[in-house]
Amino acid sequence: MKNSTNNITIETERLSRLAEHLHKGKLYENIDRSSISVPLSIYQNGRAVRYYDFPFCECAHIFKEWIFTPDGIPVLDGISQPTVVDSAMDFFNLDSHSFQHLFAPQAQDCDTYGGQMLERNATEKEVAYNIRCFLERVH
Repeated sequence: MKNSTNNITIETERLSRLAEHLHKGKLYENIDRSSISVPLSIYQNGRAVRYYDFPFCECAHIFKEWIFTPDGIPVLDGISQPTVVDSAMDFFNLDSHSFQHLFAPQAQDCDTYGGQMLERNATEKEVAYNIRCFLERVH
């Protein structure tokens, strides 16, 4: 099912599936939280945005449309010169504001989308909680 917000049609079923997987806490990729580095991506107007990489590593395991590049980067299959951010925004049909709320540390707009502020070392369950709150708001 798709729902619209700000003229964007959000892929709610895909986001819900990701949230459910993250909430279970049984990730395919082993994440060492003590040494996690939040990757940097440049997109939209040259703005630098830090985001969590673990949700997208999991996407490569739970969605057939996602793959790992030879360098181990999770991306949406079939996009020319894909980036993680472009892949996620395309696959879940998110605008930059929604993407940041869901996947960027300390970039949450809780008044608009619900959820809680996410710290740099947020857990998969905390990210899942914000996805679920977001889905309730856009539903």
